[in-house]
Amino acid sequence: MSHDYNFKNRPPSVPLEQWKILIKFWKSDIAKVRCEKNKISRAKFTSVHTTGTKTFAEIRYEEMMKNIDGREPSRAEMFIMTHKPKNEETKKIILKLEDAISSHSIEPEKNSTRDDVFSQVFGKDRHGYVRTYGKGVSPSDLWGSNSRVGIQKLIDEVQRNAQVELQSMKNRMQEEMEIKLKEQVKEQVETKLKEQLEAMKVELLNNFKIAFTQIPSYAPEVMVSNLNKEEVDIEDDPTLKMMDNDDNISHKGLFIS
Repeated sequence: MSHDYNFKNRPPSVPLEQWKILIKFWKSDIAKVRCEKNKISRAKFTSVHTTGTKTFAEIRYEEMMKNIDGREPSRAEMFIMTHKPKNEETKKIILKLEDAISSHSIEPEKNSTRDDVFSQVFGKDRHGYVRTYGKGVSPSDLWGSNSRVGIQKLIDEVQRNAQVELQSMKNRMQEEMEIKLKEQVKEQVETKLKEQLEAMKVELLNNFKIAFTQIPSYAPEVMVSNLNKEEVDIEDDPTLKMMDNDDNISHKGLFIS
């Protein structure tokens, strides 16, 4: 391409002075040699991405936004999305990745790690480069140094143990609360029954007293109704004669009221 063509097609995001430097570099011998090396290296690739000018970072962000939980796609998932099976070699690689994903875990990987499914199929990454993350991302940028990784694993383990212990404590507290609640309910029911029983006893006793006062009392003396107080002669009544010896009846007569 001519110098004028490149100069006129400057991307809006690139300042004019930087664009001039880039054009000058592309025309240099160093840039031409590097370009030839890149052509040879790319020709050796049996599986190339099919995303065009869209970067892996853009694709990764778009997929992350699609996930409800905001999960970032794993490297294996990124490879499958960005490498359509245009040849047999790519088809074989994708099949291997899909098999590895299905056998590795029921759930997709939440994060890319040094020993993820992608590494199991492709092997370790080259020094200073992490595949499916594009240029500029190194293993230390993504995962940190080995010592940091070890510390992070220890922290993760402590957090998992703490979560398990916390859940166990919650379960025990819940059980104790349920037991105490049952005991309180039982005590309340027993107290209520006792109160009702005492109330029934008092009511029965009161009813008995009322009924007892309504029972008529019979006196030992003879009661004759519709008679005025008058003297009855013993001689006229043979029955009264038999009661002559009774201290309550005189020989003279009996007053009946």
